[in-house]
Amino acid sequence: MADERAQRPDLRTVALEIFEISKLTWLMAQRRKPEGEYDLSESEFLALDVLQHQGPMTVGDLQRRVEVLPAQMSRIIRNLETKFDQPLVDCAINADDKRKINVKINRLGAQAADGFRQSKIELTIESLRVLSDEDLVQLLRIVRQTRAAAENLPNQKEQEQP
Repeated sequence: MADERAQRPDLRTVALEIFEISKLTWLMAQRRKPEGEYDLSESEFLALDVLQHQGPMTVGDLQRRVEVLPAQMSRIIRNLETKFDQPLVDCAINADDKRKINVKINRLGAQAADGFRQSKIELTIESLRVLSDEDLVQLLRIVRQTRAAAENLPNQKEQEQP
């Protein structure tokens, strides 16, 4: 045990383990998806999540927040409007600039985002049950530290601008 603590693990190995946990959670959520739950893609969920937390915005602003190409954003919006029995977002022409479209999450979109988020959280909770209280305290400290570091990483697009 002392040897394991003394030797710093390769960051790629740690990152791969985190990725694999994330992948397993997403796969399990797909398998356990309750009847009637919306089958959102990751990009569709991210768009709904941004709209849910940031409020209505133009398609261009949403595209920049989700960090996808304009054509991808158009497909995401189209899917959120037409892929399901009822639309998950509402779109309208911007009153100030008729060339822009405003996008707003609606009640069904909020329910879809909440359900998607909750299914992932529940699976993570199941995985964490094997940890001791001490391990959970340490993991929470490490996850918060890692999240803060990730939030402070420079945006690739910001670096490319002169």
